[in-house]
Amino acid sequence: MPYLKAETDKTVDRVQFNTTIKADLIRDFKNLCREFGIPINVLLEAFIESCISGEIGIRVYKKKNGLKKDCRIEIIEDQ
Repeated sequence: MPYLKAETDKTVDRVQFNTTIKADLIRDFKNLCREFGIPINVLLEAFIESCISGEIGIRVYKKKNGLKKDCRIEIIEDQ
């Protein structure tokens, strides 16, 4: 099973990341992070790094008139 990991380098420049997310979704995500025993930002950074490195592929489905608010995450198996 693929896993996410993130380096916790405190010397890296940091920026705030603000966006709107469904309240119940963020509540469940916070609980999941609490269960893992890691801060939300560490899990998000691991996810972002995995997307950038190609370990996780994201497939976005579009409508003719623009971006559909539907996104599927596809895990790329180890090669």
